[in-house]
Order: sequence, then structure tokens, then C-alpha cells
Amino acid sequence: MAIQKIKEENGFTIIEILIALLILAGGLMGAAAMQTRAVNEGVLANRMTRRITAAEDRMEDLFIKDILPTSENLDPVYKYNAALEPIEGDLFVDDTSPYYRVEYQALGGEPMAMLTTLRVRVIPKAEGDNETRDKRTITVNYVRSNRYQ
Repeated sequence: MAIQKIKEENGFTIIEILIALLILAGGLMGAAAMQTRAVNEGVLANRMTRRITAAEDRMEDLFIKDILPTSENLDPVYKYNAALEPIEGDLFVDDTSPYYRVEYQALGGEPMAMLTTLRVRVIPKAEGDNETRDKRTITVNYVRSNRYQ
């Protein structure tokens, strides 16, 4: 029996190179998609942080001053009826920011008669449809006693 010599292969075939390039391109596209998603989520987190900061600033203003502005002058947050129980206050809107609208009000007697809830909502102005804006709306509630004013 004669021994046949097997040819040695030198280099790669064009099919192998194309398959390797296809796998490399898929990996690079996946990395680019993850990077794009990370940047978009970072922008969203920045916007949410600005809204939370705006809500906290408004809450601090209301807490320190203990007032809500009206068109005429500055009235107390708490309006009382004949039984000296707080009643629901007016809804005030601050629309000065180009990015969001701030709504705030005092809800008297919530969750109990001697408590008042100060509610601040920060609503984005230009982020998609109403459902998207509702999901990205920040609401801060602060409950305080009316007894120790």
C-alpha cells in the first residue's frame, strides 16, 4: 500500500473570512445598540432628576413660607371652615419652565381631619403622547399636622 501525502492548507478560504466578518459585524451592532440605549436612558434620568429637584424645591418653598400664592396676594395654604377644619385649597400652576409644568395645592383634611397634604406635581411638556407624559410625571406629597402651625 502506498502512502498518499495530504496537501497542506495555507491560509483561509473566502467563506471563512466572510463568516468571521459577519460575526464581528453582529457583535459591533449589538455593542452600538447597547451604547445608544445607555445614552437615551442617561438623558431620561437627567430629565427625571431635574423634575424631582423642581418638585422638592417647590415643596421646600411651600414648607418654609407656609403659603401658596394667588393672583391677588399671598394667602395662607390652609383655609378653614366654621369648624376650624382645613378645606381643599386651590390648584396653582407654575408654567415658567420650557420643559415642565409645576402644579401644587394643599388638600385639607387628607388623609385625616387634622392633617393637610401638600401635593406638588411636575408634568413634562414635550415628551410624546399623554400616556408617556403620565408615566414620567413626578408627584411629591408631604403630609403635615395642622395642630402645630
